[in-house]
Amino acid sequence: MRFAIIGAGAGVFRRHLAALEQLREQIVALVDMHTFPGAQRAQALHCPFYEDYHEMLREVKPDMAVILTPPFLHASLTIACLQAGCHVLVEKPMALHVMEAEEMIATARACQRLLGVVFQQRLRPEVLAAKALLEAGQLGQLQHVEAMVSCPRPAAYYRAKKWRGTWAGEGGGVLMNQAPHSLDLLCYLVGMPVRAVAWTHRQLHAIEAEDSVQAMLEWPDGVPGSFAASTAWTSGEVAEPASEQATFHLIGTAGSLRLCNGLLNVMRLDKEMQTFARASLQPFPVAEPLSIPLPRSQGDHATVYRHFCAAIHGQTSLVVTGEAARQSLELANGLLLSAHTGEQVVFPLDGARYAAFLAERQRTSRSRTRSSSFVPQNVC
Repeated sequence: MRFAIIGAGAGVFRRHLAALEQLREQIVALVDMHTFPGAQRAQALHCPFYEDYHEMLREVKPDMAVILTPPFLHASLTIACLQAGCHVLVEKPMALHVMEAEEMIATARACQRLLGVVFQQRLRPEVLAAKALLEAGQLGQLQHVEAMVSCPRPAAYYRAKKWRGTWAGEGGGVLMNQAPHSLDLLCYLVGMPVRAVAWTHRQLHAIEAEDSVQAMLEWPDGVPGSFAASTAWTSGEVAEPASEQATFHLIGTAGSLRLCNGLLNVMRLDKEMQTFARASLQPFPVAEPLSIPLPRSQGDHATVYRHFCAAIHGQTSLVVTGEAARQSLELANGLLLSAHTGEQVVFPLDGARYAAFLAERQRTSRSRTRSSSFVPQNVC
């Protein structure tokens, strides 16, 4: 496989490079709008450097393009690379809104190329075990879902890249940058909700978009739940620097599970809640821990690449397709729309309405200038 990386100056570049080197894949070109550090990285890898990705696609003709640019470029770059005959792996979020995502997916189908999105956390062993447990019905009928994500960031993080926390650059704040992995896991484990109400806030950070979100969700059959995420607060349990700490709590009629970074705790009831509620003489249900063996898997970029290459060669199916990744983007879009209109949103989301909403936010944001005198507001 011959790989070209577009966005060679990105902070996440080193993780992709380490993964490709681990798998001994060939990097044939680097692309970035800015010469530094892209040209230096290309020189170290003994491959050509380009500022113009069109030129790179014409001259190099890579088998696969990896897109690490700011999110506002993801859709246009993905479509161009697919049309040039490349398979594409794009960092999250795959696009700024669902209509862009749908165009990307349609182009991949038309060009008969694979489109994947980097949601490596699906491959964490505790996530795979939780998914298998849910598919086997070990929790019974789902009754409640809760997810909380802390992704603390300092002001310097936002100052380092002008597009961060902006409507034009990211299409939002924490929901579009830090929360997508957790939104993806939520959709992966329990599916898309049918409706939602959300509130967004700027608690601490001087950014255009939100640094915090709180949402109430409902899944089919009336299953309620909640989702919260912020770059302005921390749970105090951050596993490593610059990472998110995400905790999922799922409750069913036969038991419950708590999932967080590296851990999966499962409790099983001695009798299902329907039976307990109807006929038990005991005041409380009895629950015991269930031992869950974890599969061998690494939720890292190397595993993403390994699966992607296997899928290209027809050896397996793609782990995170464009269609699968579209769900978490639709959920993020819906929560932003609810927060800014004060309305409940219903899924499937009206993509055209959201695209118009985002375009207006972007138009307004371009008329302002970022300023250190910006005062965070409680609600944005």
